[in-house]
Amino acid sequence: MPDTSTAVPREAAWLAAVTAGLPSLLVADGGPFEIVQPYYTRSPAMRKRSVFVMRGNLTEMRLGGLRKIDRYTFRLIVRWPCHPSGGRMESDEADFDAAIDLLLQRIRGPVGDHTHGGAFLSVAEEANGATISIDFAPAEQTLAGGAGNSPYLAATVRYTADDEQITS
Repeated sequence: MPDTSTAVPREAAWLAAVTAGLPSLLVADGGPFEIVQPYYTRSPAMRKRSVFVMRGNLTEMRLGGLRKIDRYTFRLIVRWPCHPSGGRMESDEADFDAAIDLLLQRIRGPVGDHTHGGAFLSVAEEANGATISIDFAPAEQTLAGGAGNSPYLAATVRYTADDEQITS
């Protein structure tokens, strides 16, 4: 039986892994993010490009008879600090868009395998067609900084993952 408490760490491990044919997300492996980790920390490093993986929802779905599947809605908080003294804000925004695209490629997974390396039955494959949703925080607000905040860009990414079938 799948352990629902391991879903967030499993997904964070997939996003942080180095996989042939997919972009790496961590700076140490040539990617754009300094942090890719499960859960939001008590004191997040606000000056680091980060992806925090969290679970937004858990639904146990009955398939019929005794068969069930646990479906998770993952909620990723993506934070991208900007450096106003180092260049134009527009280039920070373009870099953020490029990093989001790499994250999307990673979530989609390799062609023909939507299991994130076997960690789930399927990821970002809902029958209703809604697979990945990204909400961008308004740049005109986050780039303004103020009240002790440095300028940054942010997005929330949502998608689902189904675990292996269980029998109850």
